[in-house]
Amino acid sequence: HAGEDFEATLRANWQRFDLPPSRLRLHRGSSRDLDPAAWAVLLGAPARLVHVDGEHTRAAAAHDLMLAVSCLAPGGVIEKHVGAAFERVVQQWQQCWIWK
Repeated sequence: HAGEDFEATLRANWQRFDLPPSRLRLHRGSSRDLDPAAWAVLLGAPARLVHVDGEHTRAAAAHDLMLAVSCLAPGGVIEKHVGAAFERVVQQWQQCWIWK
């Protein structure tokens, strides 16, 4: 998103599809500043959709995925920015978890 104001674009698209502004939750900053309790407060309710676009290190991808899973509503979706680190973490989690 180089040179693009991602938040402004996201908000414009949100409005374009007539989605309620009260349902949009953004965290601008490092996800490492959030634990599951702080994430739950930010969301206010279980999330039906979580978009992850964070740091591309393995540790950061694992942390982002842990946060996303911690507050995901039943039937919810985790949408991610493509990255090799995230792919490896998901593969490891799939081997250890039974996805519901």
